[in-house]
Amino acid sequence: LGMEDMKAVFRRLDTNGDNKLTPDEVGQLMKNLGQTATDQEIKDLMAEVGNENEISQDQFLKFMEKQLKLDLKEELQEVWKLVNKGMKEMITGAQLREMMARLGEDLTEEEANELVGQYDRDSPPKGGINYEEFVSMLSVKT
Repeated sequence: LGMEDMKAVFRRLDTNGDNKLTPDEVGQLMKNLGQTATDQEIKDLMAEVGNENEISQDQFLKFMEKQLKLDLKEELQEVWKLVNKGMKEMITGAQLREMMARLGEDLTEEEANELVGQYDRDSPPKGGINYEEFVSMLSVKT
């Protein structure tokens, strides 16, 4: 979700149009999501984002951005576990090639090794990439 999407979500949640989310609006959101929460739980949740009485659009956007980053981090960790079956310090071109094949993307051995070589920042290269290098590889903007 992009920033404009998040603003649209905020506007939709802000049922009275005052550019703030109130405990009632957050409570309604919880009900719509099938969650039950006490008034105190709603206030505690709101306090994490802004304060217990209201959440501004800026506070909401910053909170959502942080949550999306945390979600992405968790997803990347899950992908790392899938690729790195032995949970070793690094993955090799062969492991990367195997994962890509499962995703329907065929890489030659040479292409996989070349890709790993691009992100292997060690000198001399160690023939594989660690978690940080893996995240860097997946985070490249196209």
